Parts: sequence; structure tokens; C-alpha cells
Amino acid sequence: GNVDFERNLERLRDLIAESEPDCERIVSIILKHGIHKAKLLNIMGIVYYQLNDFNSSLMLLKEAFKLDEENTDTIYNIAYVLHKANENVLALDFLNGFNGIENDTEIYLLKRQIEEAI
Repeated sequence: GNVDFERNLERLRDLIAESEPDCERIVSIILKHGIHKAKLLNIMGIVYYQLNDFNSSLMLLKEAFKLDEENTDTIYNIAYVLHKANENVLALDFLNGFNGIENDTEIYLLKRQIEEAI
């Protein structure tokens, strides 16, 4: 269930913080062996974001985006990380590239937040 997921996420975070594995290596392992590749890349992107490594986070999220360009979680996460990295214009440009994205409430609210920050 959700508790297991949270526990695994915590373990991953600790492992990355301890050993600082190469982000490109993580991408290649996920692409080679992962079952739900886009989801795994998204999760790892969040883990790196939580460790304040925005560059690695965005690298992982961009790989997830390449696999599924319509995944609203990935779209949200990329815009969110860009926003938190004070790349608000980039974040807004990214979100403006999608039609009908305002139908997603979370993305709509994030977009408003980014617009206010510019």
C-alpha cells in the first residue's frame, strides 16, 4: 500500500544522499530494467528535488516526459521544479505548450502561481 511506497521512497532518498549515484546511470538502469519507466523516472525526479538537486531532478523528469508527453504528473513536476528553481518564464513557456491543460486543476493552480511570481 501507500505506507510501503513512502517507506521505499525514504530508503531511496537515504541511499542517494549517502552514495550520490550518477544520475545518468540511474536513467540508464530505469530505461533498461524498469517496468513503469515514466513513473519511476518521475519518482526519482521528486527524490532529487527533495535533495535540492534541481538539475538531476529535471534530467530525470525530462526523460519521463520523452516516454510519455501527455502524462500530467510529469508535466506538473517539470513546471513545479522549474518554478522552485526560479525559472518561472521557462516553466510558463513549458506549460503554455500544451492545449487544454487548464482542465487539470493542479496544473491550472500551479500556472496561476507561476504567473503571479513573474
